[in-house]
Amino acid sequence: MFDPGFAASLASLSDHLSSLGQQEDALVAIQEAVDLHRQLAWDRPVAFDLDLAMSLNSLSDRLSSLGRQEDALAAIREAVELRRQLARDRPVVFNPKLAMSLHNLSIDLSALDHPEEALAAAKEAVELYRPLAKESPAVFKSDLVDALRLLPDLFRDLGQEEDAVAAEQEADALDSFEASSDSDDTDASSEASSGSDDADTSSSLA
Repeated sequence: MFDPGFAASLASLSDHLSSLGQQEDALVAIQEAVDLHRQLAWDRPVAFDLDLAMSLNSLSDRLSSLGRQEDALAAIREAVELRRQLARDRPVVFNPKLAMSLHNLSIDLSALDHPEEALAAAKEAVELYRPLAKESPAVFKSDLVDALRLLPDLFRDLGQEEDAVAAEQEADALDSFEASSDSDDTDASSEASSGSDDADTSSSLA
């Protein structure tokens, strides 16, 4: 029986090695994690498809960082399909991960000159992030902005200038709103702190 804990440790090791710039070693570790998770998912897909999808997403990142775009694309395609199946049954839980994988898929497709597919993946990611950002803006609004920022170049690659401008404007509006909200929060915090200081001063005078 394959050890799920060992597979998870390999994935964590890969992340650590990658953060240290040791991309070749990171790739070896995540490839082994994928192989183990694939065997586990083969026997128990309900239990381990999620872990396999996560490892495949990381594998795609490692391959891309080493310039192996075709292999990276194959890995992220598989991750998307697994996460799509998971999201079909439990969208609340898995739509965020599906959106992230679609965003990465769009980047890889664009790098390999597949503009139509890249645009379709990017648009699907945006549509998944919209309700997430509406329900939990503190968590997902920045992801929505990043997804929108990917659209203009993809639209322009296909000669769709009006759509490109619309995506830019929406992203800018969200950025401006977020910056304004952050400024308001900072001002409110400063006022509260000032009020607290005044209260402390009054207390000491009393």
